[in-house]
Amino acid sequence: MATTKLPEAGLWLKPNAKLTVQQFWLGAGFLAAVFICWWAAFTPEIIPSPLDVAAAFPKLLENNVLGELSTSFFLNLEALVLSTIVSLGLAYASVVGLSKPISLSATKLRFISPIGYSFLLSVLFPSDHGLKLAYMVIGISVFFTAGMLDAIAAIPPHKYDHARTLRKTEWQVVYYVVVRGTLAQAFDCIRGNAAMGWAMLTMVESLVRAEGGIGVMLYDQTHHLYLAESYALVLIVLAVGVLQDYGIVALKRIVAPYDAKL
Repeated sequence: MATTKLPEAGLWLKPNAKLTVQQFWLGAGFLAAVFICWWAAFTPEIIPSPLDVAAAFPKLLENNVLGELSTSFFLNLEALVLSTIVSLGLAYASVVGLSKPISLSATKLRFISPIGYSFLLSVLFPSDHGLKLAYMVIGISVFFTAGMLDAIAAIPPHKYDHARTLRKTEWQVVYYVVVRGTLAQAFDCIRGNAAMGWAMLTMVESLVRAEGGIGVMLYDQTHHLYLAESYALVLIVLAVGVLQDYGIVALKRIVAPYDAKL
């Protein structure tokens, strides 16, 4: 029977070492065990232990955490789809001279806090769902557009020239070089902004509480110092976010299998 050869201990500390998948997860499991032991043994008493957090999950299930999680998940997914449409539209339109100032101006909204335009959004989007969605879409789109503009600016000039030598029209050049040529980078931006959406979600749902959601639960548990339940909610959001990230990677493998970073 073939046996698995464990790597030397120094391999995990060697720069640029090539680890197999099994070796990677072995190291990750070791670090996780060390962290849990440290958490259980050395954190202050006010911080709930791993057993306290584990015991909080049944309580959250009784309080309909799955329903609240479903509300948050679909809100985040809706915001991600809309922000992808808006951001890619702005980024691809930047190849037209008249549209480029609009695209660049949109990216500058990254420096403005949502509090600065909260009253305007509440007037434009009077419904609770529309207001939350507006917060999410604007917050994601400004960073998404900036990332895609950088990806388009990094396209080598010879790719445009190569398309023109094939007698493509300028609009065909845009499609083949800009749109299809940056498809892999677009998925990378979607991954990053999907994670940003989960980070924004708890803030947005705590501001607009009418529809509930995981953010409302997290705010309430933290506000009343139910820390074990708060940490359990954070772990739930982390798990769902990681699964969503793997889902986007799987979709990228189908749509852009040529990307070397896969």
